[in-house]
Amino acid sequence: MKHALLLLCLITAQSHAQIIYTDVIPDQLYNTSGDTCHLDLNSDGITDFHLSYRFFNDQCGAFMTPCYDAIAHWTYIAIDPLVPNAVCDTNSLPSALRPVAVIDGTLAWSSAGSQSLADLAPHCSGPPAWVCVVDHIGQWSQGISADSSRYLGLRFDIAGTTHYGWARLNIPSYPSSFTVKDYAYNSVPDELILAGEGADISTGIADITRSSMRIFPNPTSGKFSVEGLDNSQATSLEVRDAMGQMIQRSVIPDQRPMIDISSRPSGIYLITIRTTDEMITRKLIKQ
Repeated sequence: MKHALLLLCLITAQSHAQIIYTDVIPDQLYNTSGDTCHLDLNSDGITDFHLSYRFFNDQCGAFMTPCYDAIAHWTYIAIDPLVPNAVCDTNSLPSALRPVAVIDGTLAWSSAGSQSLADLAPHCSGPPAWVCVVDHIGQWSQGISADSSRYLGLRFDIAGTTHYGWARLNIPSYPSSFTVKDYAYNSVPDELILAGEGADISTGIADITRSSMRIFPNPTSGKFSVEGLDNSQATSLEVRDAMGQMIQRSVIPDQRPMIDISSRPSGIYLITIRTTDEMITRKLIKQ
């Protein structure tokens, strides 16, 4: 049975500081209509989210005479957060987050049921020529290749406290299936987690509490410095927005580099220092 991620023989878990990471071994593929993943982020026996796949043939534009006889394939991948849990969303659709995106309370969240990750929805279009067309609905079916994974931002409850986590999914551009690869959550209530944080270091995600590096001032109106660096090992500094998109990268000029993001909009940014053997990431608030 692959309908639940509660099978201990398929799952290995490890603690990475306060980040509790679970690797799904092997990656679990859901490609049969009705397949449902019962995602239990903290392995307490209580399902936190349902992920489901549906496929059926549909009369395109049923009840619309011009298209009544056209048959279209309808595929639908959705997530259902169990109350009071929620999913990070953008424009009322679950967000397909990039690595190191910030996941915390500042994001938009939705607890609605049956939120569409990927949906090929047929409908009747016209006149003058009435045709059956299929819309790609959902961020996960728009421009994400079959070998590219993205992250769900997840907010869930543990004994009355709020925690943030992520789940990494692979959904092909034509959403004929979905694969659950791994997931993690921050065991500290109300603390942020980065998309991908807690996974193996090869993912390029650092432990955000490991180093003495700090950002000053934080919050900032635009200019800030990075303190506590060992410049003998530091190689570069990267600035990403809250969705994980890199907006600036530079070689570290000295032990206290001054960075200016005055032209950038207010919000949350990630400052990452790469060294010869690790990455160190800090959250910065731009006022």
